[in-house]
Amino acid sequence: MTEEEIKNIALKAVKEALEQAKDVMTEEEIKNIALKAVKEALEQAKDVKTEWIPGRGVRYYTVDAGKVDVCANRIQGITDKAIAVGQCFKTKKEAEDYIEWLKAFKTLRDDAQGYKFDEAVDNYFVECDTDGDLSTDSDDGYINQLIYFKSAELAWKSIEKHEKEWKIFYGVED
Repeated sequence: MTEEEIKNIALKAVKEALEQAKDVMTEEEIKNIALKAVKEALEQAKDVKTEWIPGRGVRYYTVDAGKVDVCANRIQGITDKAIAVGQCFKTKKEAEDYIEWLKAFKTLRDDAQGYKFDEAVDNYFVECDTDGDLSTDSDDGYINQLIYFKSAELAWKSIEKHEKEWKIFYGVED
């Protein structure tokens, strides 16, 4: 969802609320409620990630063979391809963080020793709660994890050996 779409939704909600309130509230009460609604909408919009698309001629960063490259949106088709595969970053730090995520992902996949989901048995995976604590769980039904382990023991060894990489993988700050 773009910022413009978010603004339009918020404005529409405010207009509808004002229309309904005209008959039962004072103008001051309506203004206070409207201001509160706008503040709440803006607060919620902070959590919505919008895809950044560089304008014509605007510089952006991409990742090539594990290093950060700087590009400019001169040929839209090339930029569109970078966007389509998640390789268009507004800042160098975002691109560097993505490289770190890719490295962590590879390390954790290596820990899984090539194990792939098998619906005939329990599949073990590492999960992260809202406090950033890591644990293992299993499921015999497919729950869309990127990394599975053959046993809980292997999953726990991965946590012990590569806790930092798991936190990078899940986007958890220490």
